[in-house]
Amino acid sequence: MRPCFVAAGGPSRRSVPRAPADATPLGFALLVYNAAIGQYAALDEFRRRLPDLMGLRKDLPRVDFRLGIATGEGVVDTIGSDLSRCYTMIGDTVNLGSRLEGVNKVYGTRILICARTRELAGDAIETREVDTVTVVGKTEPVQVFELSARSGDARSSAPPSHRAAARGMGRELAAHRQVGLWR
Repeated sequence: MRPCFVAAGGPSRRSVPRAPADATPLGFALLVYNAAIGQYAALDEFRRRLPDLMGLRKDLPRVDFRLGIATGEGVVDTIGSDLSRCYTMIGDTVNLGSRLEGVNKVYGTRILICARTRELAGDAIETREVDTVTVVGKTEPVQVFELSARSGDARSSAPPSHRAAARGMGRELAAHRQVGLWR
């Protein structure tokens, strides 16, 4: 992710991705979005080159990944002793992002974001509300959204059919909640 993060405008020092000191929450949300889309573009290129890299033309492994993006506070630093140090991040927000990455598998999505990330990004991104889930490590349910594209951006992490259906699905989910069929 580092090259995609730097290409999207993130800091170039070797570290866990974090907001530049002067970044606004919206600016950082868009930086992370651009890095995520850049990762999928790099994955497409890797898949194209995979036959030559492996020397195979058939029975290639399926290479894919999922992302969970949560916005909030956390501790990002070098942690450990003189014998063993690791640059890492810890905290409730980090846990939520990790859990959202795993929730993608359940819904067949590629990028899930929390409600706070969606709120901060506002109209700058296109999303589809997926569900309200309670992830491991939390007691309160969290509203989750599939990140489809930056508003007006032809690039997307979701197939066009998903993006076209997103608006209608959000209305249906709201209607189900209104009549008590869905949490």
